[in-house]
Amino acid sequence: MLFSLGPFQVDLQWVAGVALVIIPMALLNIRGAKSVGDSALLFSIFALLPLLIVSVLGIWRLVVEGTNPLVPFMPAGVEPASAIAVGLSVVMWCYCGFDRVGLIAGEIKDPGKTIPKAMIVSMIVIILAYSLPLIGALSVPGWEDWFAGSFSDVAMVLGGPWLGIFVTIGGMFCAIGLYSSLLMSSTRTPFVLSRDRWLTPALARQSRKTGSPVVSIIVCSIIYAFFTLGDFVDLVVLDVFLINLLLLLNLVALVVLRIKQPDLPRPTRLPWGWFGIALVGVPLAASVLYLMYLQWVDYGMTAFLILAVTLGLSTAAYFPARWYQKRQAQAASAAEPVSVSAPDSRP
Repeated sequence: MLFSLGPFQVDLQWVAGVALVIIPMALLNIRGAKSVGDSALLFSIFALLPLLIVSVLGIWRLVVEGTNPLVPFMPAGVEPASAIAVGLSVVMWCYCGFDRVGLIAGEIKDPGKTIPKAMIVSMIVIILAYSLPLIGALSVPGWEDWFAGSFSDVAMVLGGPWLGIFVTIGGMFCAIGLYSSLLMSSTRTPFVLSRDRWLTPALARQSRKTGSPVVSIIVCSIIYAFFTLGDFVDLVVLDVFLINLLLLLNLVALVVLRIKQPDLPRPTRLPWGWFGIALVGVPLAASVLYLMYLQWVDYGMTAFLILAVTLGLSTAAYFPARWYQKRQAQAASAAEPVSVSAPDSRP
C-alpha cells in the first residue's frame, strides 16, 4: 500500500490499473467511436481465440471419455434458490450492455438497420462464446471448487501451461475491451445532459477532429478510477441492482411512449404490437423482480441500503439540476434576438 484516503487504500495495483487501462482507454475513446469499435474487434480476437482452443480440446475430451458434463448439476449442499440467484445474476450481468447501444446511435451510420443486425450477430457470438468454452471446461473434474481465475487452471490441464497463459492474456483483453466499450456508451449520458442544459456546458465540449465528448470522457474516467478503490462485492451488488432498476425503467418508458406517443417515429420497433411488448417485457420484468428478491435473501439489507443511498443521492441531485436547467433555458431565451417586422410601406 502506498497511502490511504479514509477507507480507501491506494496501492501499486491501483496505480498500474489507472496507468495501463483507464488512461489509455480514455485516450482511445477521445479518438472516437470508430477507434473504439476497431480496437474492440481486435480485443475480441485475442479473447475468443484461446476460448476456441479450450472448447475444441474440452469437447473432444468429453466425447472420447464419454463424460456427462451436467453431472452433478449443482454442488452438494447448495440450495436451488441460491444457485439460481448466482446464475441469474451472472447471466444478466453478462448481457447488460445491450440497452446502452442506443446512446451512441448518433455516431453510427444508418443506426436503424445497423444496430439490429449487429445485436443479432453479437447475441449469437456471445451465446457461443459462453456456452462452448464452458462445456469444454466441464471435461475437467472439480468445477464445484472453481473460483475467479480457475479457467486458466482448466486450460493448463487441457493444453498445458502455454494455454493457461494464453487464456489469462485473453481474459485481460476481454476486460479491457469491455471497459472501453462501456466507457464510450456511459460518457454520452452526461454529454447529452450537458447539451440539454442539465449539467455544466463544459461536459458538452467535443473534439474538433473526432466529435467525441472529451471532457465527459475525462470526468467519467476519473470517477471510474475512484470507484476501483472500493470493495468489489459492494460494487457488484450496486451494479446489478442499478442495472435491474434501469431495465425496469426502460420497460416502463417503452409502455408509456407507446400509449402517449403511438405515432412517434421509430426506426426500430418491436413487432406484433402489444403482444410483442408483453412477449419481451413480462419475462424480463419477472426475471428482474425475482433476481432482486433472491439478492435480498442472499445479501439482506446491505444491497438495499447501498441502492437506497445511491437513489437518494440521485434524487437529491435532480432538484438543483432542474433549477439549473430552467435558469439556462431562460438565459438562452433572453439572449435570442427579437425579430422586428419592417413597417408596411405600401400605399
